[in-house]
This record gives sequence, C-alpha cells and structure tokens, in this order.
Amino acid sequence: MSFAKAVEFVSKNLQEFFHDTKYDRTIVNIGGIANITMLARRGACSAYDIGPGNVLLDYWNYKERGTRFDKNGSWAASGQYSDELLNKMRTEPYLELSPPKSTGRELFNGPWLEEKISQCSESIQPNNVQATLCEFTSRNITDAIINFSTDAEVYICGGGAHNSLLMESLSSKLGRNVATTSDLGIGPDWVESAAFAWMAKQTINGEKLETSPFTGASKPSILGGIYLSD
Repeated sequence: MSFAKAVEFVSKNLQEFFHDTKYDRTIVNIGGIANITMLARRGACSAYDIGPGNVLLDYWNYKERGTRFDKNGSWAASGQYSDELLNKMRTEPYLELSPPKSTGRELFNGPWLEEKISQCSESIQPNNVQATLCEFTSRNITDAIINFSTDAEVYICGGGAHNSLLMESLSSKLGRNVATTSDLGIGPDWVESAAFAWMAKQTINGEKLETSPFTGASKPSILGGIYLSD
C-alpha cells in the first residue's frame, strides 16, 4: 500500500491532523514517488500517485556524482533545464491518466530516464539533466495541485521537503508560499511513520478501514495481520 493511501486513512479518520473547514488543503509527499492527498474543506478526500519525486533525481545524482542525493538541490541549481528533455519526459502516458492511479519504480527508473536522454538531439550536460529532473518533478506536482484547487493550502512532506530548489520552484509556480507539514504539527520526515503507526493501531484494535474509494475494495476490511512468536 502506498503512502498516499495511508495518509488518506489518517486524514479521513483523524481529521484534526490536516483537515480544515475553511480551506482546501493538499498534502504532497515527495518520496521516491510523489503523491498527493487532497483534503477538501467540504466533502470526501482523495489521493493518488503523481509521478516521480526523488527517484530520478537520486538515480542521476548517484550515477554522476556517487552520492545518495543532491543536498538542497544545489547541483540542480548549478544547471539549466533542457526544454527538449523536459518535453520528452512530459509525454509519458501515465501523467495523462485520470486519478485514481498508482505508479512506482517499475515505470520511473534509470532505464526510463536514459531512454529519454538518448532521444534528445544534442548532448546535455549532467547538471542540466539534474536541473531538468527538478523542473519535471515541480511541474507535475504543480499540475496536480492546481487541478484540485487553485487556492488550496499546500504542505510538503517526505525527503523532497529538504530540497530547497524544488520547494522554491513549487512556491514560484503556485504564486504562494509552500510550507512543510511542520506547520501542521508533524515534521515532514515523520508523516509516513505516523500514518502507518495509526494503521497498525487500527489493526490491533480490530477496526475495519474503508478503502474502496482508492483501492476498489468491495467492503471495509482489517488491514494486515498480527503474528505472535515464541
């Protein structure tokens, strides 16, 4: 089960965490894959996977620099994004699918990126590829937020919340401040853990969860199992 589905449970059942009756809110988790939870001020909430978050950024950074991630997005900030490469990545059919939808590293991975780079007419400097990946992630997230609500409050969690360039890009594209979930009382590195801990508690208590809006399940069910060992 993806984090987007987990945080959906939290927001539906513990609305004091993230829900507000005055404002639409979006919670965007930028992990390997970026996903969005949409908390309407009135009505049901929903969630889905947007597309790549850090997975391609981390892949390319490790390949070219040998480090696990591009700290603060500083390497990407040293380059300029390529319109040609960006446009080729943006033609990925998954991005045009209507939600609910889910994706992962089985689609967005190193070979996928290398194929897009190979289709470009000119060689692209490595830092410019990194800049393009940051722009790609930013545009996809921005599109998802705007498609939900043009005036929604936006809060980011996950590792991407520490990418200064990505956060600045999101704020610039949306024309308003993009905060992290720290402003709502849960640090961006802890939201996923809190969500799954909450689900574990429901399982222990024998509470069934309604997942049909985003999994297609026919009825509420207890998620997971409890196994005791000697």
